[in-house]
Amino acid sequence: MEGLKSSLFSLTRAAVCMRTGKNPVAVVLVRMRLMPHFAVFKYFGCSTLQVSVLLYFYCCESSTHAFTRVGDCGAVLGSLVSGSTHANRAPHDHRSTALLEYSSSDWKAELLIESHNAENAADVQRLRSSHPVHESAFVIRDDRLLGELMPLRAFGDIRFKWPSEELKHVARLLDLPPNYPIMPAFYTTPPYLSSTPQVVWRPLVPSRDYFLILATDGLWDMITPKEAVDVVARHWFDYRCYPSVCGPGDTAATRLIRTALGGDTMDPQRISVHFSMPATVARYYRDDITVLVVYLPTAFRENHFLS
Repeated sequence: MEGLKSSLFSLTRAAVCMRTGKNPVAVVLVRMRLMPHFAVFKYFGCSTLQVSVLLYFYCCESSTHAFTRVGDCGAVLGSLVSGSTHANRAPHDHRSTALLEYSSSDWKAELLIESHNAENAADVQRLRSSHPVHESAFVIRDDRLLGELMPLRAFGDIRFKWPSEELKHVARLLDLPPNYPIMPAFYTTPPYLSSTPQVVWRPLVPSRDYFLILATDGLWDMITPKEAVDVVARHWFDYRCYPSVCGPGDTAATRLIRTALGGDTMDPQRISVHFSMPATVARYYRDDITVLVVYLPTAFRENHFLS
């Protein structure tokens, strides 16, 4: 994981700093596809090692942002609804905001990239069209890739990518037992798992688009995009109007995690139960959750508390 993180950071920084006129996102995509299989031997020591990645680019000059996604991470945009009470006031006008009541109907959620799984019809079609027709019936089974893997795109998981002879050779080198499941069933025309990112460009609308929620599937398994936007918007509203109710550790990201684990009331007892479970048990109740909330400069130029 550290190898992937450092590699992605280096190539992203290099691409963004380029002065050759090339599209930085295109440069990153090429390098992502050419990344070495850094986890070849680590894989066989555990049951699964697929890695999902979500990269975010913001262009200040054109006020546009781009998302590149591989796997089941998610990006959701929180925006004010046109004509809402808040939309008619300047974002930095504390005097008027203090007199308002929070309203969920003032905010909308936009899922910027659909998950790369069996519920994504376009991605399923992409997968089936890249394999012989006779494989269509079993390439997706029980809503999983070859009946095993949830995401249809991911780094790692070479047992869904490499030719069968190469996988068998690796198994011999590692002296794995003959009955070790070195490859899935019906594994005939690899690769099945893609690491090619999907890219979405979107312009920002000043005074309407307020924040982005970037999170792993552990969050989206628990709450909907609209619920997540309401949590972040409510946190922003509380900080502006009722700062006494917000403690120093009460960030938008931590509030999202507490809501996912503890429900609308962020019940401490429910949260404690989740965190007290052994790792082998917790997996059956929740997935790992990583959350990053990005406040957009088009709407929050004067919100010093956010810095």
